This record gives sequence, structure tokens and C-alpha cells, in this order.
Amino acid sequence: MDGEKHLETLIHLKERRLRHQEKTAAKMGPTVDPSISMDIEDLQEEIEGLRQQLRQAQATVVKLFTRRGARPTTGNYLDWSTYYDQTELLLDIWQTTWFPQIQRIQQKHREGAVVILSPAAHLSAGIAFGYSFPIPMKIPVWVEQTVFNRDDPDIWRSNSSWSETSPLHCVRDIVLESNTEHLLLELGITRPTQTIVDRWLSNNQTMWSRHMTIEPVNGPADTVIESGAQAVFMAHTIRQYVSKIYAVHPNMTTHIVGAFPIGLAVFLGMHFNACGNIQCYEYDRQQQTYTPTCLLTPQ
Repeated sequence: MDGEKHLETLIHLKERRLRHQEKTAAKMGPTVDPSISMDIEDLQEEIEGLRQQLRQAQATVVKLFTRRGARPTTGNYLDWSTYYDQTELLLDIWQTTWFPQIQRIQQKHREGAVVILSPAAHLSAGIAFGYSFPIPMKIPVWVEQTVFNRDDPDIWRSNSSWSETSPLHCVRDIVLESNTEHLLLELGITRPTQTIVDRWLSNNQTMWSRHMTIEPVNGPADTVIESGAQAVFMAHTIRQYVSKIYAVHPNMTTHIVGAFPIGLAVFLGMHFNACGNIQCYEYDRQQQTYTPTCLLTPQ
């Protein structure tokens, strides 16, 4: 708490100096001293940096585990590893168990603060977590994201301004069965998925209404997402594709398979809360097949 007060004091002092310099610049008009203009820019950057530190100091930190061997004992943590140890995950586990657990954390969350997620988790758990923080809630979620060829994790922020430097496109969109309400959404972001998914589909009995594959314009790669801002833009783009179909088929269930980072999984959940039911999957490397995990339903 002392650290928060110190940051608040620094912000107050720098804001007061900023207002003084802005008034001085306004009085001088076009003849303003360049040093004053530079001071204003520096103060604005410093204040924003301090505000970021304050938000982080006030944040609700949540540790999410679905991997074996991780057993946290303090702080806000979600240990879902026992559910993923089961042969088959119960489809309603999110509604009956996971969402109530997240709600209890939300009830203790400080208004105006952010949620920082530290995950060691499956993609479906990341989507489920994000689904509990839909965009209209206005609770920013920051995700500790492991980045390719970097030692320290990056922080991906759901409230980042979009960066359109890694655009996506739909590489195939196949209408299969008009009488069903099941969209298969294949996301090949960090590696190609078409061969694996097609092999899985050849043994799958689900009657899909549509099969859509989305990839980066420059092709899948581990380095395709360099920042949280790019991940936010991708989540928004993918939602736009799905929203257009959902508007015509409001009873549709979207089935998500593919390869993408956990940070993007969280952002997808946040964006997809308004797109009806979401069926998540995990890829079983030994069996070389996708296994259904949790079914996310709007609350």
C-alpha cells in the first residue's frame, strides 16, 4: 500500500507540473520554447508509465494451472490440473465449477484495477478464463506470455491499442451441412494445422455446418505475434469472422481447434463471450486427435 501511495504522489506532482507547462505553452503560442514542448512530451510519457506501475501494483494476480506438478498454496490461484488428468473432461465443468471459482476472485477484485494472469495452462483453460471476462465488463486482463526466443515473459494487455501489423485471412471456408448449427473454427496461427485437422475430421462423426480456417497472411509461425497489441487485433479479427455467421445462426456452437499462444486464447475468450456457445478442444499428441474439453455457455 505504501508503494501505491508513493506512485500516486509522483503522478500528482508530475500532473501538476504538466498543467503548468501546458498553460505556459498556451500563453506563448507559436513562440513557445522547444524545451517546454519537450518537457510536456516527457511528462506525458512519465505519467503514463507511472499509471501503468500503479495499475500493476493494484492488480489482482491470478495463477492458473492445468499442468501436473504445479500446486500453488498462496494468493489467488486456480488449480485445474486434476480435471485435465482425467481421461475425459466433463463438458459442463466450466459452468458448474470453473466459472463459480472465477466469480469468487472477481468479487474480491478492486474496481478500476487490472487482472494479471500467470498461466501454466492448456489453451482451452485460457479460453475459458477469458470467457469469464467479456469485453463489456471493462476489466482489463494482462497475460504473462512466453515469447519465442526470449528468456523473460512478456505482458500482453487486453486493453492495448490494436496493432494491425500481423493481419489474418480466411484460407478456406467450406459450407458442409446447412441443417446443423456447428461451426468448426480452425486457427493455424503459430503452426500449420490443416493436415492434422483434416485427418481428425476423417474420423469425426459431428455434422459440421461450416468449416473455416484462419491463418496469418504471411503464414503460421512461432514469431508471428510479437506483442499483446497484435494478439488483441487478431482476437478482434477472428471475432468479426464468427460474428457474421452468428448473426445469421444465433443457435450456433463454435468449435475451436488449432495452434496459438495462451495469451491469444485468453483474448479469444474475452471476445467470444457474445458469440454463443463455444466448444473447446485439446490436441492429444499421442492419439493424434482433438479431444473435446469444456463447453462455454453465455451466463
